Amino acid sequence: MFPLLKMTRITVVASIGLLAACSNDYQPSENTTEQEMYEAACASCHTGSAEAPNKYWAMDSKNANKTYISYKVKAGGLRMPKFPNMSTNDLEKLSVFVLEHSTIK
Repeated sequence: MFPLLKMTRITVVASIGLLAACSNDYQPSENTTEQEMYEAACASCHTGSAEAPNKYWAMDSKNANKTYISYKVKAGGLRMPKFPNMSTNDLEKLSVFVLEHSTIK
């Protein structure tokens, strides 16, 4: 009985964690810079390291393009929330910022 209760608790906690990462209501204002978007929407998860303080992402070369990045930001992923309120222009600006601050593998 107790192992089942423990497993149920773990499942509930994991589900809440996944649901919390589903969507983000962030919507940049019209004149928000790429740096401000990063700080408001990305910096809590994507940070630099001591070796590369201005590189916030490690990205496979096949995904190093504005189309993929825009899609990923808009749609989200397994551990990344989606940002459905970002405009095409915002996604374009943020994608350029991401590419400039990524280590491409």
